[in-house]
Amino acid sequence: NQDLLSTTGLLTRILYEHDLSTHSRIHTALAPSSSSDTDLTYLLPRGTHTMQSFTFHPSTPSPLITPILQTSFVKCCKSGVSIVSSRGVRDVRHVRVGGEDVKSWVKTVPLVPKEVMEKCDGMMRWLMSQGVLQPFSLNDAIAEVEIRELSVEECNAVLKWWVELRKVESVTVGEVGRFLGGVRVPGSGGRKLKDVRYFVPVRWGIGDLPVAPDVLPVEVARGLNKEDLQRYFG
Repeated sequence: NQDLLSTTGLLTRILYEHDLSTHSRIHTALAPSSSSDTDLTYLLPRGTHTMQSFTFHPSTPSPLITPILQTSFVKCCKSGVSIVSSRGVRDVRHVRVGGEDVKSWVKTVPLVPKEVMEKCDGMMRWLMSQGVLQPFSLNDAIAEVEIRELSVEECNAVLKWWVELRKVESVTVGEVGRFLGGVRVPGSGGRKLKDVRYFVPVRWGIGDLPVAPDVLPVEVARGLNKEDLQRYFG
């Protein structure tokens, strides 16, 4: 009976992956090439429906059936389970769970969309409990800021995220160096945040006047207080 259940889990995974890959191909064909990874108009409702349909629920009368099916479903392939992310259909091992504080500036790291978290909460909770779906981490943030230059608004948001992270998590000297060395100051020609030594209080009202190369632009620092700037960026 256990072998039969394991085979059922395998067949379920095949059907699940086929369904999601079909939606993904149509999504890519329909979306403009410039936004095929981020425009989820077609993919999100259909992919979410597939994920809901293939979510395992507690079994009766024997509670042992569902765990066997789930284990086979996940472990029957070397690749991770596919899910819908902010970058289209992706291997769950490459997707992260992030809050609203990161979604405003994370563009390259695949995140779980809010609709997927809400409508597929059973599958999401189980994948997180198995350790295959991970929360957004500092390493993910470093990968994001190293690969592209952020806009002023994005840079401001990432600095606020950094401050909040430092308040609740311990960070090594090496990680601080990687993060500050990865963030490029917007409009500075590639100057890194680690090279910034000073900031100008917003109350001085200098607006968009030019500042020295080692001064953090006012708009980038907006909303951050003096103490946090000195403690976490000094």
